[in-house]
Order: sequence, then C-alpha cells, then structure tokens
Amino acid sequence: MTTDIPRSPSAAGTGALSATRRRFHQFTDVIGELVSLYPPTVRTADGEQVPIDADRIVAMKALGPRPIRIGEIARWRLRRPTAGRV
Repeated sequence: MTTDIPRSPSAAGTGALSATRRRFHQFTDVIGELVSLYPPTVRTADGEQVPIDADRIVAMKALGPRPIRIGEIARWRLRRPTAGRV
C-alpha cells in the first residue's frame, strides 16, 4: 500500500488548518493545524498533537480560518474601551 501524503497535495501545507479523515474502526476526522507531513501530525484546538498512520488516511483537505463565534464578539465588545460614552 502506498503512503503518498497528502491525498490532495494542493490542500496540505504545514501550518494550515486542515481536516484529515482516517479509518479507525470507522471513519473519524482530526481537525487542527497540520504540523508535519512526514509523519502526518495534526495539532488540535486543545494543543494535543495527534500522529496519524499514513496508511489509514482516506482524505485530507485545507480548511478556511476558524469562524468567529457570537460569544467571542460579545466578550470583545465588553472589553472594548468606552471612549466618548457617558
């Protein structure tokens, strides 16, 4: 079995947010920053580095930036200085 990584080469630059689908009893996705291609390793949002067996990778693709959540916007607005407000 070949271990050519990534399955879609244009999508996988290290440092990019990526989704990697792998076979692990069933299909599972690992979403996070692609840290290394050889061996394939993804850093998840909680900082854990997940090494992935290259033979188990089914698909890999680049993702756009993480969306900003409404709660993050509300917290930002609360911390913003209130210059000019009375």
